[in-house]
Amino acid sequence: MELYEKSVIQRNNWIRWYLPLALLLFCIALILSPEHERAQFFIFLLIPCIPAMIKAEERSRSYFWAAAILGIAYYVLNMLVFKMHVWQLKYELVHPNGLFDFLIPMNHFLHSIPFNDGMFIRQFATPWLDQILVPIYVHGFVVPAAVMAVYYVATKQPVKVVQAIFAFHALQYVMILPFHFWVESYQVWQVQNMFDGTFFTDPIVNYRHWLVSGAKVPSFNHAFPSMHTSIATAIIIMALREKNRFFRWIMVIFNVTVIFTTVYLGIHWILDLIGGILLGWSAVKIGDWVVARPTFQLWINQFIERIERVLPERKSKKEMVRA
Repeated sequence: MELYEKSVIQRNNWIRWYLPLALLLFCIALILSPEHERAQFFIFLLIPCIPAMIKAEERSRSYFWAAAILGIAYYVLNMLVFKMHVWQLKYELVHPNGLFDFLIPMNHFLHSIPFNDGMFIRQFATPWLDQILVPIYVHGFVVPAAVMAVYYVATKQPVKVVQAIFAFHALQYVMILPFHFWVESYQVWQVQNMFDGTFFTDPIVNYRHWLVSGAKVPSFNHAFPSMHTSIATAIIIMALREKNRFFRWIMVIFNVTVIFTTVYLGIHWILDLIGGILLGWSAVKIGDWVVARPTFQLWINQFIERIERVLPERKSKKEMVRA
């Protein structure tokens, strides 16, 4: 009976704490201007994930601070990757024939594969579904990974933060960079306009200015492999390892939707998805290999112990009452 009452009290406490926070975040998302659409997406995806963070198993404060410090490193690395990507796109504007004037053309090959263009999915496209799926495609490249990083910090999992560094954007960008420099693979809608005489328009034209303002973005040429798919695949694999079932399914469903949008919108070929899945799986396996090394395990344990020594001792409730 005591265990039951204790569980009821704990449940009521987190509900009483969660509902006002969720309402506050929801109101903040609503009042944000359209220019902050990515922040809105982040908040809307974060809200249903907060209960999983609250219910996480108890760990010492040192684990939280270790995860938070590594989370800052995760953020800084991702900002550097974004800056490198912008530099890469500007470089390609000046050097359209690839690094060292070398390009492997794939457009004819991709166009020649039956059903590779995904038209069997795009035939069901509707304007209202486009309005839903275009923002999911655009923001699904960054937002789910950011939510995963926050989740790992909130649940005090510093090792998972390190795995996220390897599994998500930082390592994957390095892995995909040779394809960006030396493989010419246009997006589906572009190739169909070139070879089939169609008049499809860029499905995310309103978002292109985010990367290189006032210039044609050469990311049109980077269809193979799909990094949207590789990031989503890595997130799905990592999310399925979490104990909280509700969190797992939120992340899986959202990221499967991201992969679906890449074909539905006429951006990526089916072959791009296969390449992206392999890339994402490889990045996760590299992260697994790194954190399994005895050297890393020794380092992370020492890192947590140092933080434990630096943190002030927390007084017990009895000591606080006596004081």
